[in-house]
Amino acid sequence: MSQQASAWRLALGAWPWVLGALPLAYLWWLLINQLRIPWSTNPQYAYGAAVPFLCLYLIWRRARRTPEQAEPTTAGSSWLALGAFALSALLLAPTRLVQEANPEWSLVSWALALEVIALTLLSVRLAFGAQRLAQMAFAICFFLVAVPWPYLIENPVIQGLTRMNTALTVEILGWLSIPALQQGNVIEVKTGQVGIDEACSGIRSLQATLMLSLFFGELYLLKPKRRALLVLSGFGMACLFNVGRTTLLTWVAARDGLDAISHWHDPAGVTILVACFLGLWGIGTAMRKAPAARLFPVAGDVTHSRPLVSSAPAKAPGLPPFSAPRPLLWVMCAMALWLAVVEIGVGLWYRHIEAGQAAQPTWQVAWPAEEAGFRSVPIPQKSTEMLHYDEAKQAQWTAADGTRWQLSWFYWKAGKAAGYLAKSHNPLVCMPAVGYQVSAISPPQFADISGLRFPFRIYTFEKEGHTLYVLYSRWDDRAAEQSFATEGLTRFNRLRSVWSGRGNHGQRVIGLALWGVSDAQGAREQLLRQLQQLLVVNPL
Repeated sequence: MSQQASAWRLALGAWPWVLGALPLAYLWWLLINQLRIPWSTNPQYAYGAAVPFLCLYLIWRRARRTPEQAEPTTAGSSWLALGAFALSALLLAPTRLVQEANPEWSLVSWALALEVIALTLLSVRLAFGAQRLAQMAFAICFFLVAVPWPYLIENPVIQGLTRMNTALTVEILGWLSIPALQQGNVIEVKTGQVGIDEACSGIRSLQATLMLSLFFGELYLLKPKRRALLVLSGFGMACLFNVGRTTLLTWVAARDGLDAISHWHDPAGVTILVACFLGLWGIGTAMRKAPAARLFPVAGDVTHSRPLVSSAPAKAPGLPPFSAPRPLLWVMCAMALWLAVVEIGVGLWYRHIEAGQAAQPTWQVAWPAEEAGFRSVPIPQKSTEMLHYDEAKQAQWTAADGTRWQLSWFYWKAGKAAGYLAKSHNPLVCMPAVGYQVSAISPPQFADISGLRFPFRIYTFEKEGHTLYVLYSRWDDRAAEQSFATEGLTRFNRLRSVWSGRGNHGQRVIGLALWGVSDAQGAREQLLRQLQQLLVVNPL
């Protein structure tokens, strides 16, 4: 009977923990749901799905470690923590409002991640004190390695490292007496060009290696300097193994032809990750501290150098008694009410905006099959795997004046992933990676096509003395205002989309490339003339 009574007391004492955790659980679900799109569609962040479980494991290991003495909580520090908690909660409202309009925006993902993590850290502080917060902080913040880097940081870093990787590979091939020529991020050998399918992928193991180095640093409780050294070691291994992988694939292509790469590509990529994992594991193990130097001894561990001494009565290891977080329970109840207000408010706002929007015209492509040399161009398998489009077509032809043309068209059905995937197909990412150097980018412009105000930009690229002009546009189905037309005007121009409706419409991307024209004005006129002939506007 006493055991049953103890079980009831345990269950009754646990309900504040369960109730208090519900708002945080919802916020973490919201954050993970936001990040699942890049995790599932971008190979560079495929490791992100494992990060929440690694965080939980690190938190569990930290929770088993008991501070040697409790830290008194002062009223001033508690009020400061409550103020920071309230501020973080208030910031959720504008973040959720912008997130619904720009679900693919990496800055929104970072804002939401920082707010959720801040609220989690402050909850730990309010419930258990500053010492437990210091103990748990890194394990909770570790989740940030799964948040995609902002484009303005990621693209220059990945493109620069990939170009360096290509240059080193060409140098090594020269030592092996294999003729090779670097063209951007592409290596040209006697059998063809290596790297076109990989042009937009960058170095996929870099972010995963960063995650592993931070994980092992926390797992073995390394000092900050040793953790930094472990991160640098991981970066060096990622670069070194990627050079080896590119050299192997290029050597295979030069010897057996381009088709032979497919048999080696995926095994080589997996080998890199396994090698980085084993290498970081070995280095982390070598750097591991002796048991006596642990930050917090594990409860029940008899290997520490001196016993735990405390003037307070003995407590069970791990979390404090269930009655400890009762002040936080009221804070969490207020938090739950605030989240309900935010979600209802965001839903009503966009329902009001979208109810007043008129139906938008749509368009389709009239492919010029009658042009000389018209032929469909297959889309590489790797591009198909990366872009996850619903429909796509690509074709080339030669006009009567001798100019060469290529038209690429992609379509994504409505959904939160549509905008993310469409924005990842950008000339500034793919063209420099295959050897073209960008020399000019026009500001957003508009073409009047049968009453349709069609936004576009013209990109100018140079390669081996030849000029390529690309007219590029991304179209949001049903959107009252095309966000593509305003991008680049200001850093935070996407905030305007809050007045345009949710950003989950279908997406269309069109790229029209032109070779054989020497002057920019003539190229613009021909591109616009060709665009007028290719687009057919569907009446409402």
